[in-house]
Formats: sequence, C-alpha cells, structure tokens
Amino acid sequence: MGGCRASLGALFGLIVLAAPIVALAQGGPVPLIPGLRGGAAPASDQRPAEGQPSGAVPEGVQIERLGAVDSAGLGLLRETDGGLPRSFWQGTDRAQIDRLVAAIQPTPSPAALNLARRLLLSEADMPPADGGQSGLFASRIERLTAIGDPDSAFRLARLAPGSMATMRTVDAAFLADRPQDACATLPSIPDSGRDAAWSKAFAFCRALAKDLAGANLQAGLLRERGEADPAFQALIAQLSGYGDDKLIDIKSPTPLQIAMLKAANKAPTGATVEAMPPAGARLVAEIAKVPAEIRWLAAERAFVYGAMPVEALRTAYGREEIAAKDLAAALAARTADNARFRAALFRAVQRAAEGERSKVLSTALERLRAREGGLDTRLAMVHLDALLGIDPVPEAIGLAPKAARLLLVAGQEAAADGWEQLLRLEGRGGALQAAREAVRLVPLLAVAAGERLEPADLRDWIDAWRAGGPIEGFEGRAVALLSALQGLGREVPPDVWGRLAAAGGTTVGRRPNVATMQAMRASAQAGRMGETIAYALIALGGDSAAALEADALATVLDSLVRIGFEREARRLALEAAIGRGL
Repeated sequence: MGGCRASLGALFGLIVLAAPIVALAQGGPVPLIPGLRGGAAPASDQRPAEGQPSGAVPEGVQIERLGAVDSAGLGLLRETDGGLPRSFWQGTDRAQIDRLVAAIQPTPSPAALNLARRLLLSEADMPPADGGQSGLFASRIERLTAIGDPDSAFRLARLAPGSMATMRTVDAAFLADRPQDACATLPSIPDSGRDAAWSKAFAFCRALAKDLAGANLQAGLLRERGEADPAFQALIAQLSGYGDDKLIDIKSPTPLQIAMLKAANKAPTGATVEAMPPAGARLVAEIAKVPAEIRWLAAERAFVYGAMPVEALRTAYGREEIAAKDLAAALAARTADNARFRAALFRAVQRAAEGERSKVLSTALERLRAREGGLDTRLAMVHLDALLGIDPVPEAIGLAPKAARLLLVAGQEAAADGWEQLLRLEGRGGALQAAREAVRLVPLLAVAAGERLEPADLRDWIDAWRAGGPIEGFEGRAVALLSALQGLGREVPPDVWGRLAAAGGTTVGRRPNVATMQAMRASAQAGRMGETIAYALIALGGDSAAALEADALATVLDSLVRIGFEREARRLALEAAIGRGL
C-alpha cells in the first residue's frame, strides 16, 4: 500500500511539474503566485499589401539571416550616467573577459565596489566570442548578485529577455527580495535547466502561493530522489506551520534558502549569517524573529559590503533596547569586537547630552578598530551624522584627529579641513599634541585633494609621528603610505626613504600572486581599461585596501592612474592609510 501511495504521489508530482511546460506550449507561463501574469506578445494585425502574396519579398530587396544577438555588451549604465566608455574592453579578448569577470569578489572597500559595479553594469562594445556566445552576460548577473547588488542584476537581466530564463536570474530576484519575480521566471526556464535547484524553488513558490499541499508534494519527491537537503526540508516544514523557534544552521546558504528564511520568519545562526552573500545578510536583518545580536551582525555584514545603506544599519542598531550598564561596558572596553558592543556604542553616542557628545563619540571611534590597527572606516560611518552635528570648537579638540579622518574617508574634505584648522589653531596656542596631530594629517589631506607634497612636508610628517616616542609598527605603515604616494605619481625623495630604512621595521599585508601583478602592469601600460580595473579588483581580493602589502597597493594605484582613474586611486590610498592607523 505504501508503494502505491508513493507511485501516486510521484505521478501527481510529474503532473504538477509539467503544468508550466504545458502552459508555455499553450501560449504563456503559469503564474506561480496569484496576481502575476505572463504570456506571449499579441500577434500583429498587419496584413500584406493588396496584390502581394503573404510572405513575398519586394523586388530588389535582399534578405540575409540575422545572427544571434550578443547580449554580453548590454548595460544599465552609459558613460553619461557614470558608466565606463563603451570601448572599455577594447584590446581584451572575449575568453579573457569571461575569466576576469568571474573572478570579481565582494569587497568592503567603497572605492573598489564602485569600480566593480561600473565594470559590471556599463554597456560595452564587446569583442566576438569564439564559437558563438559565451556565458558572459549570465556571469555579470551572477557577480552583481554576489557583490551585493541583486536588484541591478535582475534589472540587467531584463534587458535581454532571452537571458532571463536562468537560475542566476531567479537567485538575483530572491536576494533582491523580489520572490514574485523569481517565481514568475521559473516556468520559462527550459527543461535542460530544471534541476534539483529549480525543483526546490518551485516547491517554495507553491508555498508562497499558499498551495501547501503542492509544496509538500514537491518536497516529498525531492526527498525520494535524495535531493532535499536538511535545511530545505526544515524551511518547507516551517512554511507549512510545523517548524520551531530554534536557530537554523546552514553552512553555505543559497539565495533560495535565504529567501525561505525570510518568508518563514526563521532566524539563522550567526555562523550562517557570516557565510551569506551580503544581500542575503540584508534580508536576514529584516526578519522579525531574529535575535538582536544576529540582526546587528547581519546588518553590519550587509552594510560593510555595500548591500545596505547606512541608514538601515542605524535603524537596526536602534531597534532593540540596550541597558545603560551595557552602554557603559562598551565605552570602557578596549575594542568593540562584537556587534552588541558596536550597537551599544551607537546608542551611547545618540543618547549623550549635547555637551558630552564629542567626548563620547571620540571614545566610540577609538573603540572601532580595523584588523590592520587603524579606524574601521566602514563601521565608523554609522556615526557620520552625529559627527556632522558637532562643530570643530576647542571643547571638542579630543575628537579632532578622528573626526578629520572619518570625514576624509566619507569624501567630506571641506568639513575635515575645519577640524585640521582647529588642531593648527590650538597648536599655535601652545598645545603640542594638537600641533603634532595637525602635521600628521597633512599627507592625508593632500591625497584627498589631489595636491602635491613638498619634501619638507614628508620629513615633518615622520618627525611628528616619532615625536611622542617609538610607535610599534609605525615604520611599516609609513612605508605603505610613501609607496602609495609613489603609486599616485608623487615623488618621494631618497632621504625620506632613508629615514625609515635606518629605523628598520617590516612591511605587512597580503601580496597577490605575481601573475596578477604582472598582467595588471601590462594591461595598464597598454591602456586596456576594463582589463586593468578587473585585475585591480582581483588584486584587492575582497579585502580592504589596508590589507594589501605596500608594493602591491602601489602597483594597483599606479595602474589605475595610468588608465585615468586617479580619483578612485586616491580613495583607495586614503582607505588604506587610515585603516592602517595613520
């Protein structure tokens, strides 16, 4: 009897799976969610001219068969809208473009993320693909989704209707919080693409459409075939009303699983959040039943990688109550090494009385340390609004060095100048430390403004850092900044290098493989714009600019300057210097 039931279930499942295919044959996809519509465009009413047979070709007209349209060069950005020139891939063969695009990773660097988005979204004149079309358009959709911009990925897919019918497009729609669009795309995917991932998505869409019987039937078929992973089964059960309130752990969460988490109002573990793509973390931060610590962790991950605006992170921090003793503990800690402490620092700044806010903000910024030892320039952005509400006055002198650095990274050079002038004014009045801090800012201000530095400025800068006594790791960080200046085309005199060489010290950071660096130099010297940008992104490797070894960062900056991206190179140099603690 059990075998009979299984056979009947399998038969019914085949009928359910076949429904979209039959519908396509009859003229349009079946909407998997009520209210969605699909279908073919209406036929034209135009009739042939009188006396001319249908399908006849007018005399003198030659007809040639059009080749397949290559969608790889379609884009959402034109050069006039901030995109790259259409010729940015000129000189790079198609197979190499495919490899470069596929290697682009999520990044916590705003400057690098901006370059990546422009590279992936800009329309382009593409070289022909050997043997026909490559998978470049689909790869661009997948990489845009991976770096935290699934909404643009889905909109890009819409430019080429023939390219919509892929699971990459479905994944983009799920992570863009557009499940209706994901479900509407599923029926148009051809039989060759209807694998286990498609079947799981189909079951989820049935559940969203309140067809729980169909969803569970499909899940049962997947179980019978050994294709229903534990996380999928648990989430289908949750959607069917048979779940629990325990946190779910998923080692490598997929876009489908993340969309199911949100639809089921199911909270994942912190480890699951850390394994998610940035856009997935954004969805988790919006789940109502997520515990505060996991919500904060998810919101931080989404913001750091550019998938969530800073206003949303502030909202997440402010959504939960934090006890006064926890605010005090966060301010007293040496570093804010977890999301609860960072949320508490934000709340402490927001609650501080007007006369105390500059002091509390100074402490909060001091606690936000990057892995490389300097200011965590991404998570510190949550405090930018509070900083902009504080005037650079003598009572706030303790905040000035951190304020200037945060404002420079945020692109607020004029506001940063105000804090630097306060330090100079106080220094002239006899405040020795303020005078030193003003000199320490000089190279950073020059990089931000694109100005040249005099040799004396660099000598004074080194002296100002050493004046208070030895600082552990200073020589290595100073070498990194001077290397960055050379990468930007600024001259560093031999005697300045000599001051650091005599003191010893070592440089630190990650060095990309030699092939990447050599290829980047060659592409920059040849003026191959897209190729150079892609190599620069690969060299950064998903890290902040501060994580790169000094010579490697200098090569990245020099390569970008050579192809006309000095402003972007200067932003990377600032991120690196301030992230390293300079």
